[in-house]
Amino acid sequence: MRHLLKNGLPVNIHNRHRALATGRYCLGAYKRAQTTFAAPKPVVLPPPQSVNIQIRDAAYVDAEDIGRINVEAWQATYRGIMPDPVLKLVTQDRFELRWEDLLIEDPEPGSFTLIAEDQEEGPVGFVRGGLGESKNQPKHADDLEWEIFAINVAPRFQRFSIGRELMLEAFARILLYGGNSCYSWVLKDNSRARFFFKNLDAMLVDQGLEKLGRAKLPKQAYGWYDLTELSITDEIAERLPYWDGEDSEETELLAMVPYEEGALEEPKTQNALIAAE
Repeated sequence: MRHLLKNGLPVNIHNRHRALATGRYCLGAYKRAQTTFAAPKPVVLPPPQSVNIQIRDAAYVDAEDIGRINVEAWQATYRGIMPDPVLKLVTQDRFELRWEDLLIEDPEPGSFTLIAEDQEEGPVGFVRGGLGESKNQPKHADDLEWEIFAINVAPRFQRFSIGRELMLEAFARILLYGGNSCYSWVLKDNSRARFFFKNLDAMLVDQGLEKLGRAKLPKQAYGWYDLTELSITDEIAERLPYWDGEDSEETELLAMVPYEEGALEEPKTQNALIAAE
């Protein structure tokens, strides 16, 4: 039987061929196993034909649904905008815990979280607002006191004007609490969000950088200086039963009563049948 020398040692050619064949078989079996036992792809449901939306105040028990919507919206919106290591931290558990902390039974006076709830599917979007923190205040628009901290709609339910309905409700709530102006920060590369705010009469008021991990991403602040002087003011008025479009006596009285004393009743939920655009 013929032999070769490899590293000074005899090697049987037949044994060598047998070893190579075995190796190729094992590699093929491994690849087949990877294909056979790969995790199934998540089922992507098509958008609904229509939605029947009710907007209400969020409660502590809504933390799980809001966390889910938050994760779905971020993963769909910020892929390619935020660094991948940051998006890997966007998980259901993390966001649910965050919203549990925000939706405690005794929330900050004046802050609010509103949920858009579909009659068939349940919660599909949310908006959160309140008095802005000094560190977030636009430097070139420091007279804008209220802030829209977050607004998200589940990807399947986008393009049904649900985000618009949530923003109009948020504007009405700010007016009800005695405010008249607000702002919101968005990442500059999030063109859909910038277009969304501009369609709601927002103005670009400031720019800055958002630190996410080791990355610094450009961001922009959009503001509304007077919610009673917008092209959408009439739509806001429809959601504020105490306001007739002017600085009425009722509105002035409401603005003088601190919310934490419980003198203000929670605004009634709004029902709207929103058809696809």
